[in-house]
Amino acid sequence: MRRSALVGCLLALIVLTSRPDAAFVPVARTPDNAAKARRMELARVRPPSTPRVTRMATSASSAPAMTAAPIAMVAAAPMQPPSGRTATSTSLIVTPAPASLAAPVTLTATVAVVPPASGTPTGLVRFRANGVVIGTATVAPSGLAVFTTGFVTPGTVDLTASYTGDTTFAPSASDAVPHQTAAAANSTLTAILTSPSPSATGAAVTVLAVVFSLGGGTPSGTVEFRDGGAPIGTASLTAFSGLQVAFVTITPSTPGARTLTAHYSGDATFVGSASPPTIHTVYTGTAPSTTTTTLAASPATSLVGQPVTLRPFQGV
Repeated sequence: MRRSALVGCLLALIVLTSRPDAAFVPVARTPDNAAKARRMELARVRPPSTPRVTRMATSASSAPAMTAAPIAMVAAAPMQPPSGRTATSTSLIVTPAPASLAAPVTLTATVAVVPPASGTPTGLVRFRANGVVIGTATVAPSGLAVFTTGFVTPGTVDLTASYTGDTTFAPSASDAVPHQTAAAANSTLTAILTSPSPSATGAAVTVLAVVFSLGGGTPSGTVEFRDGGAPIGTASLTAFSGLQVAFVTITPSTPGARTLTAHYSGDATFVGSASPPTIHTVYTGTAPSTTTTTLAASPATSLVGQPVTLRPFQGV
């Protein structure tokens, strides 16, 4: 009986301790075994524990100094301005001003380097009337760019010249130059003739200007004659065969081609005008004789498909 009772007690103890919610039942144990058994029994009934965080207390004096890791800073290279070009200035002169309707008008642009810099600008100049490009010209070594035009509508336009620049010199633009074109009633037209043409060195040459009124009437005033832009004489208009003419006589002493122009100054009623240039050639010694060439056709009249013979005849 004792053995059976002891086995029953042991079985009851095993059942109780195997349940998670089993209560602690004190049993007689030895001191060492009692502590060990208690730890095992508590491990069965204790809920899962969270990990413990161990904090280390350090004094301010013993704590290591916290320093941020150095960050490599790459400084961006400063923006360098594009290689600078030398500054220029552009000015514009318009002649004649005012101008007659459809008469030649010369626009002369001067491109200069701004001091203290120096050099010779190259490239183009664009000419504009009221902002619209009307022509271009190449800048000469002298810095000049010249363009000739004419205006067929009476009124005033603003003319400008814009230098386009090159690899060395910067662009620039002139101030606007107001230019007036006269109405037809006040406009004139000037033409120029030379005789003889061509001529020999030392021979007298008559340079003749004829001034026409586009709106009727009789222009008066003076005409200035120029050779390559340089004045060679001035004469007053006078009536000749129903025309208003002026002339001078020159005696070229050197051979070569000459560019002659006539410039009518205008009067109280009529606006001045300038002739287109004419080229006069001067030869050394005797100038070539003037010849004429005529053409004869045989037969003088013909049928469609009929052969015709052409014979030139040249005379002095």
